[in-house]
Amino acid sequence: MTQKIMDKHLFEFFKTISEPHRPYERDNLQTSLIERTADAFARNTHLCMYISNAQTQKFFYASGKFERLSGLTAEKVKEMGFRFYLDFVPEEEHRILYTAFKEGLHFFCNQLSSERTEYNISCDIHLLNGRKKLLVHQTATPILIGRDGMPLFSLCIMKHSVMHEIGNITVKRKGHRAFYKYDMDKANGSRMGGLY
Repeated sequence: MTQKIMDKHLFEFFKTISEPHRPYERDNLQTSLIERTADAFARNTHLCMYISNAQTQKFFYASGKFERLSGLTAEKVKEMGFRFYLDFVPEEEHRILYTAFKEGLHFFCNQLSSERTEYNISCDIHLLNGRKKLLVHQTATPILIGRDGMPLFSLCIMKHSVMHEIGNITVKRKGHRAFYKYDMDKANGSRMGGLY
């Protein structure tokens, strides 16, 4: 698959998840609480955090820690939204993002609606910062589900990866030791036991 086609598929996928069957009715009190809670947590941790909004393809919140990882201010990252993935992840790794989003959503939709916020999906990718490439571990956890059962807001965390290679797409559930790992070579998910 060429890079041009991959980018097209990635944008089409973002468009698909950003158009829920039932529009989200913004609750200003609820979203304000989410933002203030995320900011309070971000100010007391070294982790780089942001909240993605699948309906608008934007980042609802971004912490100031982005500047250390990508050289961008939180305001710039929020302005870029999902475009950040395409501009600051190497082109040859876009397929990892595409697979993580696509397979993660497929997995998510096969779970009970009441349990969907208990799962998170993670992967390891490079983040560009000038001429440098930093290997980071990204985790996304749904925190607000729409009326149709689809994720709207997801809390995402980026930190320096302890791995030595890209990929490592996994889905974990709160309180469970077993996890699902996606095999990029075999293109399927298999349940594996492990500690996390």
